[in-house]
Amino acid sequence: MKRLFTFFLTFFVCLSLWGQGVPMTVVGDVYIDTNGKMESVGSVHLQAISNTQQARVENHGVLNMDSATVFYTNDKFDGLLMNKGTTTSDTAVVRKNFTKQVWYQMSFPFDVDVATGVINPVKGTPIVKDVDFYVKVYDSQKRAQTGVQGSSIWVYPNPDTITVLRKGVGYLIALESTRFPAGSNIDFVAKTPGDVTQLYSNVAKTIPLTWYHNDPNKPNWKKLIPDSVAFAEGWNVFGGLNSSYFLLNPGATKTYTYSSTVYYTSDDGVWKELTTLPVGQTGTLRPYATLFVQTVENGAQSFVFENNGLRLTTLEGPTLFRSSQQASSTDDIIGLKLINSVNPADSSVIYFRFGSAYSKDFKKVEDDFRLTTESKVSPIVWSVGSVGDGTVKYNLFVNSLPTGENEIPLGVNFPVAGDYVFSLKEFTNTSITSAVLYDNLTKTSYDLLSEPANIDKLGAINKDDRFVLYINKVITSLDPLPSGTDIYAFAENNILTVKNLSQGDIVQVFDLTGRIVASGTVADNTFTATLNQKGVYIVNVKGMKTLKVLNK
Repeated sequence: MKRLFTFFLTFFVCLSLWGQGVPMTVVGDVYIDTNGKMESVGSVHLQAISNTQQARVENHGVLNMDSATVFYTNDKFDGLLMNKGTTTSDTAVVRKNFTKQVWYQMSFPFDVDVATGVINPVKGTPIVKDVDFYVKVYDSQKRAQTGVQGSSIWVYPNPDTITVLRKGVGYLIALESTRFPAGSNIDFVAKTPGDVTQLYSNVAKTIPLTWYHNDPNKPNWKKLIPDSVAFAEGWNVFGGLNSSYFLLNPGATKTYTYSSTVYYTSDDGVWKELTTLPVGQTGTLRPYATLFVQTVENGAQSFVFENNGLRLTTLEGPTLFRSSQQASSTDDIIGLKLINSVNPADSSVIYFRFGSAYSKDFKKVEDDFRLTTESKVSPIVWSVGSVGDGTVKYNLFVNSLPTGENEIPLGVNFPVAGDYVFSLKEFTNTSITSAVLYDNLTKTSYDLLSEPANIDKLGAINKDDRFVLYINKVITSLDPLPSGTDIYAFAENNILTVKNLSQGDIVQVFDLTGRIVASGTVADNTFTATLNQKGVYIVNVKGMKTLKVLNK
C-alpha cells in the first residue's frame, strides 16, 4: 500500500493532557513508509471532528511518541492509528465525546482503572463511578436464565467487582447529566504499559468466549420453551483491541476467525448481521464499538481479529470473490433480498445454504438468528425455521437445509405501504432448478430464478405467514395459480383489491345473494372497494373473468 498522505501538525492549547504542556495535534492523513521514522516530544492528539478533520495515521516504519497518544472519538468519527511497523508511546488515552446524554455502548483496547483512569480532561482529575459516571455490563447468564433480551440485560455490576474496565469487554457508559452537559469529553487511560504495547502490536488478537446456558441451579432461572432457550443461550459481547477501523470480512481473504454469524451496529445504530457464508458480505467495526456473537455448547471457543483486517477508512473494500473461490464450497448458497422500490438502498437480505448433511429442522449449529424483525423505517425479511410439528418458530438470518425439495415460510416487515421487490442471487448453485415465491394472500407465484418479483401497493404489515419460498418443488392447487400478470383479487382489513387490470375494465362485486356491493370503471391497473361484512364475494371483470374472494 504505497500512498503519499498530506498531514497538518498544529498546537492545541485548550485541551492539553492534564497540564503536561502544549500537545501536538494531528489533523489529516500521515503515512510513514518502511524506511520512515517519526518522533514526537509531548502528547500526540489524533483528532476526530469531521470527515475532513480526522486524523488517520498509517505507520509502516517507526513511530515513537514519548508521552501519551490521545485518540478522539465521537458519535460519527474517530482518530485512527494503524500500525504495520513499530509504534511506541508512554501511554494511550481514548477521549470520548459524550455528544448526547445517553448510554453509550463501548469497549476499550486496554484495561482502564475505574478509580484513577477515568478523567475529566478539563480539570485533569479522576471522576467517580456512581457519582460522575455510570457503568453497566451485559449479563449473558441472566439472558440465558430468563430468555429476556434488550436493555434489561445490561445491569449495574456489584461495586466491589468493577474496579477495572477490562479490555475487549462490552460496557454501557453514561455521564451524570447534572455534572456533565451534553458534549462533554472524558478520558479513559490505559492502566498498564503492557496494554499499550499490545494495542500497537502487529499481530492477531484473540478474545476468549464463554458458553452461558439455561441452568436451573443458578439464580434467576426460568424454565423456557425450546425456541427461547435456543435464542437466549451463549451470547457474548466484546470489542476489538485496535485503534483503527476493522474490516469484518469472512470471505476468502479472512480478517477474523469465527464460524458463526457476527452481529454489530452500524454508524446509525442499526443492528446488522454478517454471515460467514462465502457471499462477499462485509462490515466495518469502529474502534471502541462492540460485537455480539452466539457460542454453541462443547469446547473452548474464541474470536480472533487477524491483523489483515485493520483499515483507516470504511470505504476500503474486500478482495472480490472470483468463481474459482466460490466453487470451493460444496454447499449451494443463495441470498434473498427484500428491497424498497422507492429507495433501493433500503433493503434486507437473508441466506439459504443447501447440502446433504443439513436438517429441515432448526439446529443452532447450522442456522443463525435474525436479531430484529420489526422496524418502522426499513423492510426486513427473515426465514421461519421450526422443529417437529412447527409450533415452535425461529426467525433466521441463515437457514441451512437439505438438498432437494424445500418449502420455506418467510416473515416480512413492510414498515410503510408501498412497492417492494424480492430478488434472488445465486452464489453457488449446482442443484437448485426452481425457486418460486408464493404470496398466500394474493395467490400469486413468482419465478425468482427468472426475474425479481415486483410486489406493488403492499400495505404496512409484519407477518410470518404471508410468503413462502419453494425450492425445487412443484406447487399444486385445485385451480391454476395466477402468474404475475394474471388478474387476481384479494381482501385484507375489509379492503378488496383487484390487480393487473386494464384501463377501461368494468368491475362488479357481488355478495353471495347476488347483490352488487361495489362497481366501477378502472382508471389504471387496480380497483379497490370497501367491504362492510366478512364472507365470500364474487368479482366479475368485463363480464368474462370471475373470481372468488374471502374477506376474513
